[in-house]
Amino acid sequence: ARTVANAGSDQQVCDGTLITLSGNAPVYAGETGAWSFAPTNTGVGGSITTPSDPGSTFTGTAGETYILRWTLTNGLVCTPSFDEVEITIDENPTVAAAGLDQVGATAVCGTSTSLTATPATVGSGLWTIVTGDGNGAFVDPTLATTIFTGSAEFTYTLRWTTSNGVCASTLDEVDIE
Repeated sequence: ARTVANAGSDQQVCDGTLITLSGNAPVYAGETGAWSFAPTNTGVGGSITTPSDPGSTFTGTAGETYILRWTLTNGLVCTPSFDEVEITIDENPTVAAAGLDQVGATAVCGTSTSLTATPATVGSGLWTIVTGDGNGAFVDPTLATTIFTGSAEFTYTLRWTTSNGVCASTLDEVDIE
């Protein structure tokens, strides 16, 4: 007799998060389990702390996706049973930097101004309006150096937020007067 292997649910975590695997335990006498990298794995690096432990921890490299295989074996007579799990480790996003406030002489005259946030090299960025008259608009809110158009009589606080996968977002704000 043999137990049918179950490697647990796929996981998506942020870099630095402890990854605990959740394979099912062997049930029958003489049955053993082992974690390994699946033949289809393309993740670079990575380490299974205790390959024979169904609840072993796993460490990998940020930005990589791993396919791990949990195999249950019971002697030479029974065919081994295996199941695979995908582990994705997201990188922390680029720290948001919205640029300098634009007030008085540093602001562009009229109703439009060029924003100067630092582009997100890891993850993506998004501009939003925090305060203002509600009539402001971005040419492309996903571009760090987009054009913002608003009403000349209002002061705006604009937020540049960077995010990547399940990692915590970062944000920074700039005032446009």
